[in-house]
Amino acid sequence: MAFLKCEACGYLREVANQHLGKKVKCPSCQQVTSIQDTIALVQQLSQQITQLAAELVELKSTQPPPPSPKENKGYAFANMPSSPALSNFDGVIQWFAAKQVKVKYDQKDVDIGGFFDEIAVKLGDNYDILKEVSDKIKWTQTKGYTKASFNLSSHSQQDIQVIKAFCKELYDDAFIAKYFNEKTDKRINLTLQTEPKIVNFFNGEWLEWFAFMKVASWLVDKQLKFSCLRSFHMELPNGDKHEIDLFFLINDKIPLWIECKAGEFRSFINKYAELCKRLKFDRKHFLLLVLGIPDDKVLGLTNTFDMKIVNEKNFLSAIAELLEPKKQSAFTRLFDRFNAK
Repeated sequence: MAFLKCEACGYLREVANQHLGKKVKCPSCQQVTSIQDTIALVQQLSQQITQLAAELVELKSTQPPPPSPKENKGYAFANMPSSPALSNFDGVIQWFAAKQVKVKYDQKDVDIGGFFDEIAVKLGDNYDILKEVSDKIKWTQTKGYTKASFNLSSHSQQDIQVIKAFCKELYDDAFIAKYFNEKTDKRINLTLQTEPKIVNFFNGEWLEWFAFMKVASWLVDKQLKFSCLRSFHMELPNGDKHEIDLFFLINDKIPLWIECKAGEFRSFINKYAELCKRLKFDRKHFLLLVLGIPDDKVLGLTNTFDMKIVNEKNFLSAIAELLEPKKQSAFTRLFDRFNAK
């Protein structure tokens, strides 16, 4: 079998073999084209497909493998009762002392012997799915109630598995008193704890733990030396006292200050701007981590207040950008040098 294929307009039509090799005008655009052999075309296409498949295999072999779930979660302290990396406070204390600022802290606030760190990381890493659970527990505890239930009928099977696993972990670690799963109507019933530490955790303290552990994990993975403190108080030379959520000193010289807000944050912007000024602290090393703030608001608020405002999804990227600025390509450097002349 032969066919007519116009290279100009793409017109395609089968014709009798007796016309093979002839030149004719395209019925569509009148461009002169040749009658070709179908078998020859199929062989040609087969060769091209084989070549493209080989190129695709070669391209895939050059790409890095996708990160494993553990690497993606980025938690270096899983199931660890303690870590020397989190017991190094001296650098932070000396940094503040150089500014005549006194520091008062409690080692329990960085103690990972309990389950606060692991629950916080699980909640933060899956916050889009677990937000409903976290918010319901917080609201229930705020009202002084101890019973909470969740209807999962509108959730996907994958999300239901994540929620059930989280609630089971809360029960196993005694963050809730009772956990009952009604399989018939996809409902979960919880009896909550009234222990103040647990109440404070769900009231927003978990976000501090989450950010603290994720940043520390990132620094460990990058093999960066650091000193750190969480939830401590500083006293300025004039006697003013302020609470600091998270502070890291990286490689003995780079400070990183993070404040975490699980609720209202706007009224604190001026406070932190003033504290940065009084400490002569470069604002590019300060992050205001606001839980649940939409991505499209982050850049706008950052530019408005000249203060890095981030959410639970992008704060590690902001830190990476601060500590590991992207290197310019050779082409970009050459282009910039040419434009500078």
